[in-house]
Amino acid sequence: MKLSARFRGIQTSSLVLLVILILFAIYAGIFIYKSSFMIVAEDTRYFTLFDDAMISMQYAKNLANGDGLVWNAGGERVEGFSTPLWVFIMAAIHLLPLPASKMSLAVQILGAVLLLLNLIFVKLAGDEISENNFFVSIGAVLLTALYYPLNNWALLGNEVGLLALLITISIWLVFRGFRQGQVSKWIYPLMAIGLFVRMDALVPFTVILLFLILFDSAHRRTHIKWGLGFIVGALLLQTVLRYAYYGDVLPNTYYLKMTGISLISRITRGGYVFFKFIWNLNWILFLLPFIICLIIRDPRSNLLMLVVAAQMLYSIYVGGDAWEHRGGSNRFIAIVMPLFFILFTYSFERLRQSLMAYSEMTGSKLTRAFSWIAVSSIVLLGVVNFNSLLDTESLKYLFLQGVPLFVDGNERNTTIGLYVKEITEEDAKVAVVGAGAIPYYSDRLSIDLLGKNDKLIARSEMKPTGGTSPLDFRPGHSKWNYEYSIGDQKPDVIVELWAGTTDEAAPYMEDYVVIEVGALSHFLYKGRLFLRQGSEHVKWDRADVVPLNP
Repeated sequence: MKLSARFRGIQTSSLVLLVILILFAIYAGIFIYKSSFMIVAEDTRYFTLFDDAMISMQYAKNLANGDGLVWNAGGERVEGFSTPLWVFIMAAIHLLPLPASKMSLAVQILGAVLLLLNLIFVKLAGDEISENNFFVSIGAVLLTALYYPLNNWALLGNEVGLLALLITISIWLVFRGFRQGQVSKWIYPLMAIGLFVRMDALVPFTVILLFLILFDSAHRRTHIKWGLGFIVGALLLQTVLRYAYYGDVLPNTYYLKMTGISLISRITRGGYVFFKFIWNLNWILFLLPFIICLIIRDPRSNLLMLVVAAQMLYSIYVGGDAWEHRGGSNRFIAIVMPLFFILFTYSFERLRQSLMAYSEMTGSKLTRAFSWIAVSSIVLLGVVNFNSLLDTESLKYLFLQGVPLFVDGNERNTTIGLYVKEITEEDAKVAVVGAGAIPYYSDRLSIDLLGKNDKLIARSEMKPTGGTSPLDFRPGHSKWNYEYSIGDQKPDVIVELWAGTTDEAAPYMEDYVVIEVGALSHFLYKGRLFLRQGSEHVKWDRADVVPLNP
């Protein structure tokens, strides 16, 4: 009878999972459509990714076109991305016969597929740790499916969806191996793939490998031999390839974000934004699963805790991300949130079982129905709290009220890029702050004012962006050198300057005139662009290219 009931339970949870997957596919489709926008001048709907992902798309486009793995076709070799395998996937997508307006749509659809697959493996990992407990596995799936930051990052073209999937699969394989008393050698190539997606995936995969070495003594030699072999091999191979092609042992983004600032300042900022994240998340709901699982002392829940904690500590170490002010988990933390949700449901189910056992032992009247209502309410409370990015008003993003986060910026940069293409010749040089969509859609040689694609700026000192406090910087957005970028390189068009740096740029702007473009008034201050006087690469005969200060 028990086997029959268990089989029915598995069938029920599988059916519920199927329903969730179908509903999530519809949700993702609506999200992707809402992330698009019409470019009125072309009467065309554009799909554009988050601007950092558009930097990767720029590299991918040039690679697919035969111009090499570079930001500017024919330009200097600089690794202005940190996700090599994701860029290669994007390059393969660029081989499809799609117009530029729809190329990002293919990446977004891939992101949706990766999120769907991740939900399946969240269910499988939840089943393994809880012995097919419906509440644990389906509760974790629901929390993951309804977690807006993960969906937003992945559906706007970031590598987050792929990394989350690789980590979740690895955890499932570890749990399954523990149950079967075997080791799956698929774990090791998954780790290697993850390191090629993003090198700092070394953090969660190292934790997983060390856990296997310490607690799976029967296969310790296999883990040491194959695990270390794949990890060291993947790091060594990409380092050799990077040095051979770019002349650096680390991506340019490393030098941009990790140098030019003291370790104390970086960790202080990282700790500060992490504290804000936990506070908005609801620190009680965040800490309780860790406390409960420390009491339980289940090796599998310990692994979940270690991976989540390690990734959060890594986020603190690197100073957090540049968009912490938008709330929710950043790109470093989002990839392990599915594991946190498994830990969350598992810990509260174990607590429920313990309370039921105590109730039966003492003869108290805690009913099973009440206990289920209680833990289900906690999950629903989690859905609300985990998606209140800054406050409860942020729930509008989860329910797709209005456009998703960052889409206003995507539309802005796309519109500017298309306009710059119209008013310039093919060999014009354009200075940008947003280094993704503007270069991608303008098809013009670009100058990255903030240095993600510039070795000289990336290796300079960070500058405070709002004051003198060590918290006043945004990783990847706190270095510039206008004497070099404007004074020496003399761009034909300057789209904008970094906020608050107008006076610093003024000595190098004497040769520039200002134009006001009505079509850009919603995206730039008074729709203003800066054009180099007398530049032969600007189409001065355009009716709207009229200097305000000739």
